[in-house]
Amino acid sequence: MDCQPTGNHMGTRQGVSLIVKSGNGVVAASKITKGTRIHAESPFITLPKLDEAPNAKALNHVVLKQLRSASRDDQRAFFSLGNIHGKTLPIPLGIVQTNALAYGPGGEGGVFLTGSQFNHDCLPSARTKWNGDLLKMTVHALRDIEPGEEITITYINLETYDVRQKTLEDGFQFTCSCETCTLPEDICKEMDADIMEIKAIDGFLKSTTVPLEVSLRFAYRQRYLIESNALDRAHAPDTYEFASQLAAVHKDYIRAKLFSERHLDIAMTEGGRDHPDTRQQRDMDYYLGSLLEQHHGPAVPYHFSVLDLEDWLWMQHLPEVESSEDGSSEDGEPSDEEREVLE
Repeated sequence: MDCQPTGNHMGTRQGVSLIVKSGNGVVAASKITKGTRIHAESPFITLPKLDEAPNAKALNHVVLKQLRSASRDDQRAFFSLGNIHGKTLPIPLGIVQTNALAYGPGGEGGVFLTGSQFNHDCLPSARTKWNGDLLKMTVHALRDIEPGEEITITYINLETYDVRQKTLEDGFQFTCSCETCTLPEDICKEMDADIMEIKAIDGFLKSTTVPLEVSLRFAYRQRYLIESNALDRAHAPDTYEFASQLAAVHKDYIRAKLFSERHLDIAMTEGGRDHPDTRQQRDMDYYLGSLLEQHHGPAVPYHFSVLDLEDWLWMQHLPEVESSEDGSSEDGEPSDEEREVLE
């Protein structure tokens, strides 16, 4: 991940040209559009599951055994990767501990000769995801990336500034100076407050049973906070997936289908059409469509304006919501009474 540069090389992955700057990240050689598969790679070094990891000496032996069977070029590429552990660990193991990425549902880890060279950003331009069908880690663009722009991933989950800095310092021994972490202090505090509210809403929605319109009111607020801060690139909760499941439980199949379509778009962007998660979500979307046809529910009011359609979808302007007698706000945000459950 971080190491001294030893030169650059050009590579092409999935039709995308990359400049791999050893020790200094990966740069787009040409424009990359959102959703493009930037890279796909099998692990060069595979590691045991977390609950099966041997001691340092035995783990170093596992690494050396795999290195001996590799080509000289791949060995050189491996030893050019960063090592933040210095002399505290054997060099091969130090490189592995510095650059290993988690993959798979069982806690497996591995070193990827190119994938491990993507640098961190708290709001990255790309997402790594393990594809169990291909047995490869894929990297997809979360937004359009311009030629010459560094392609970044995130090493951590969605957290506030202090937690992010401590996690990166403890785990990777660097202080993050990405654009998000260098925002003015007042803006940083506002973002931290939004992140805390996003996480609080997530916990509330997953642990509390309330009427559909109340849940969607909170979900709408959560999605607004995520999108207004571009936090959908930072492992933020997938509001659309939850909203689709919730609507389906309440047999509101029209909303379940619309939310499912949005969740499917996200799955395709992050993992591609061939990812098992995408295929599973595509099947669910088809199933919800069949339920909608069977139950002949109300039609989508496409004659509404874009804003009114969003309000309808998230149940933001139901009569009981707009009534001042129940203490609800009229701007689509949770009322003071509803907010108390988050505190």
